Amino acid sequence: MAAYFESGFSVRKPMWHGLGTVADEYPKDWEQAREWAGLMWEPELWDAAARRPITKEQADAEVAAQVASAGAWAKDAAAAGWVPPSLQWECANEVKMVVRPDTGMVLGPVSDEFGLVGNQSMGQIIEAILGAGAQFETAGSVRQGRNVWALAKLDEPYKVAGDDSDTWPFIALLNAHDGTGACKVLLTQVRVVCWNTIQMASKEGDRTGRQFSFRHVGKPMERIEDAKMALRGLRDEAKEWQELAKALFGMPVDEATLNHFVAEFIPDPPEELRTDRRVANVAKARNAFRYLYLDAVTCEAHRGTALGLLDASTEYLDYVRGVRSDDSRLTRSMLRPEPQKARALNIIRKVVK
Repeated sequence: MAAYFESGFSVRKPMWHGLGTVADEYPKDWEQAREWAGLMWEPELWDAAARRPITKEQADAEVAAQVASAGAWAKDAAAAGWVPPSLQWECANEVKMVVRPDTGMVLGPVSDEFGLVGNQSMGQIIEAILGAGAQFETAGSVRQGRNVWALAKLDEPYKVAGDDSDTWPFIALLNAHDGTGACKVLLTQVRVVCWNTIQMASKEGDRTGRQFSFRHVGKPMERIEDAKMALRGLRDEAKEWQELAKALFGMPVDEATLNHFVAEFIPDPPEELRTDRRVANVAKARNAFRYLYLDAVTCEAHRGTALGLLDASTEYLDYVRGVRSDDSRLTRSMLRPEPQKARALNIIRKVVK
């Protein structure tokens, strides 16, 4: 099943994997959104010590019965080593477990301090932060309900200097029912539709710091006011980026400035390490950067400005600079802070007058 997808919906635009329901209009509220997303069930906390031990034969029979009654999800779960709720849970430190009652799926063992953020509460959190009329873009469940999400479109479109099209930011709520992570609210540009995009949005929040976490401890719902204040600060950061882009777009770049930037951004090798091969590699890298800045369609809107230099340096670092593997490229471009991007901006500020 694509990216562990179980159920979900999206508005107007299908999900990349072609699964889930495509709605013509936005749901009127979270109750309708969670119905479309298949999130009408609520996780429950069970006492692990209360589970009755059974034999392997009894466990196998129960798995077979669940597969017969529940359908495809249970087949996938059984193949992945799923254990039915009636099987004794062997754990050293955890004293409770999160169970999905509609299927009997054990989502994960948790400590005695674990506090649930249920599926109904997720939308309440977003609606409390955004106010009534929040537009839910996507929502759904992956990994048999271990991870669920809700994605709302912020009604705050903005334009980057030199681009007439609107950019719509999202607010995502990412929730882990299996005890592996906090419930996060974050600002993101990622359209969450599967397990992979949940991870991308989560890592983006870690990388940028534009997130607020409801730890599954105590009473998470009591922290909504803190989340609202944090999200207001994050919106201010987004406005700061818009102002920076506007300022960079207003700084012209001539040939001499371009040469100065390229020489610092992709420097010559130190004299003691200088070889014909290294000199050739530097020349090749500089030519690749110049192509991005002077000819690539992706940088066309901001060409001739400091913002264009930032566009080209970002694309160069993410997609042109050599990497050992596609995983390394993904980590560099999406999952971790990239210090070379901050360095590029510092050089731009220095060389552009």
